[in-house]
Amino acid sequence: MKRTGRGTAGWAVAVGIPALVAACILDPDPFTQEEFESKAQADRQAMFAGQEPVTRPLTLADAIARVLKYNLDRRSKMMEESLSLGQISLDRFDLLPKVSGTGGYTGKSEFGATKSTDAYTHVLSTSNPTYSTDRDLYKTDLSATWNILDFGASWYTAHQSGDRSLIASERRRKTVATLTQEVRFSFWRAAAAQILGDKVKATIAEAERALADAERVESENLRDPAETLRTQKTLLENIRQLETVEQELATARAELAALINVPPGSVFRLDVSHDAAMRVPVVDLPIERMEELALSNNPDLREQDYNSRIAADETRKEIIKLLPGINLSLSKQYDSNSFLIEQDWYEYGTKISWNLLNIISAPYRIDHAGTAEDVAEAKRVALRMAVLAQVHVINHQVRAAGKQFERADRLWEVERRLLQVSENQQGGGTQSEIERISISTSAISAELRRFQTYAQLQSSYGKLQTTLGIDPVPQEVASGDLDTLASGIAVRLDALPKAEPPAAPVQEASSRTVDGAKAVTSAEEPAKTDVRQSEPQAPSPALAGNTETAAPEFGETFGASARDWFSAAGEKVGHFLALAMKTEETALSAEPAANTADAAAPAPSPSTSLVEEAASPPQDHLAMEPAGASGTYMVQVGTYKRPESMKAVKSKLGRIGMVSEERAVEVDGVPMYALRVGPFASKNEARSAIDSIDSDLRLKSQLLRAHQ
Repeated sequence: MKRTGRGTAGWAVAVGIPALVAACILDPDPFTQEEFESKAQADRQAMFAGQEPVTRPLTLADAIARVLKYNLDRRSKMMEESLSLGQISLDRFDLLPKVSGTGGYTGKSEFGATKSTDAYTHVLSTSNPTYSTDRDLYKTDLSATWNILDFGASWYTAHQSGDRSLIASERRRKTVATLTQEVRFSFWRAAAAQILGDKVKATIAEAERALADAERVESENLRDPAETLRTQKTLLENIRQLETVEQELATARAELAALINVPPGSVFRLDVSHDAAMRVPVVDLPIERMEELALSNNPDLREQDYNSRIAADETRKEIIKLLPGINLSLSKQYDSNSFLIEQDWYEYGTKISWNLLNIISAPYRIDHAGTAEDVAEAKRVALRMAVLAQVHVINHQVRAAGKQFERADRLWEVERRLLQVSENQQGGGTQSEIERISISTSAISAELRRFQTYAQLQSSYGKLQTTLGIDPVPQEVASGDLDTLASGIAVRLDALPKAEPPAAPVQEASSRTVDGAKAVTSAEEPAKTDVRQSEPQAPSPALAGNTETAAPEFGETFGASARDWFSAAGEKVGHFLALAMKTEETALSAEPAANTADAAAPAPSPSTSLVEEAASPPQDHLAMEPAGASGTYMVQVGTYKRPESMKAVKSKLGRIGMVSEERAVEVDGVPMYALRVGPFASKNEARSAIDSIDSDLRLKSQLLRAHQ
């Protein structure tokens, strides 16, 4: 009974304490009014902290630069992108084995003594009870487990997280482009408020004085009542029109201040010159080129491309989940039980588990994932069609807005000259003040329409740039102070860039150089045939975006990409297989690979004939020199369209001890620059140089034979 009471009390304590704690934490804890006010004050200071003050009149480029650095919407998109990049860092840990350590203590009030029964006679043993376990036990366990199935699924999850981070980057690009478009529109509305504000107020004051005079004339019956009433009607119509203009201008500065993150009510000036600033943007790209730019650079299309790849990875994940799970385990155990001969030991093992119901659900799950992939692909194609239509519509809108501005500009010029004539006539006493006020009101309205149509033109032009995927700031000045940003932005305000894709990631490993050298673009990089015929690697695009440093590639995030590791391992296996099977007959029978224009050898000189070796099966399957033949070997690193690209690679070759020579050649009539290393007396020396160049510079060199 004593033990029963003690157990009941223990259960009561174990259940009562958690219930009491849970009851205490359910009461809501609202913020006080002082806390709300304190938060509001702190947030107000944080919104405008760390900003350069406006110390000079702002140009349109200055306003866009302030948006790129200080706009709160853009900051939130940057934080979303950083969050996505952080998820990549978290997902990489899912690829590692799970390592866990446990330790515990158990105690019993009595020894666990036992009796035994004879298995054959079923007679209870008359010997004394025995026990083999201490009352107090301490146990520890350090174990590592690795589920191969989970590793495969985590691999694709990490890829999906990488694509989601790229999607966040594209959304940031779109946010920047949209904000730039809004700044273009708001800037010129604010410019209208700055230029017309004083004119509107002065004209309203004149009209109200004239209205008061007309009312006085009517009350004193100094003129014909009908004429006086017509005068009052004209003045009231002018005042109403001017007040409408004033209301239109009232919110313009506040909207621009919000975009550039300047405290509302702040006084700042805009640098507006009518002759220099209000120019019609040049749209000289053919519609076909616009379509190409939009289909390759539009942020919405890029986002949908990544969504399609995420859907494809999801299908692969579903297929992997249908496979049996293989679990590997290794642990170090410790038990303080004094009856054990060995109190610490290692345990290791493997376990295979398979949910047999997956066999039944497999077709449905795969079909569902495939349908999701088809839906993503259909959305991608449909969005491409919508973007193509949008290019044509916006192109028409830009041209129509340009014509409207030209008409409004000419109308304003006529109204301005008419106002000058009216002022001269009033000074000469040939025109009444009422007529001059009406003409002044008409001139103000014409000037407002001029600014409105130009703001609409700028908005349409910005929308065209957004649709084409042209970022408002070049990559080389994507970060820096406001002056640097403004200078880079100014070059893109008046005309469309020809073909600079935003945040162009290097798509192939062979098109990169080491030590931070400038990457050779696809237009500059020689297209060469790899004589080793290694399996091509999948591209690993970096984050798009031009206003901040591009996000690291997936492989760089993980250090050494597993995909590159498997590719390198496969190449080594192919190399050893090739060495095992290599015969001279096999080499002589190898089919030559087709060479691209960029990889073509230069025209032969009178003294030396360069013959490109046939690309054969992996590694050293090149035809050997016939007996008695004389000659040397050269290594062609590549041919380049731009000398700067060639010199950059040549500098890298010098760093690894390779002496190179350059030659001017023509490929299909196009002047190019060939870069070669050599000569080498033997093919083995040339092969060694190729291995060194390709491994250190991540290029794909070619072997050339020079016959004397």
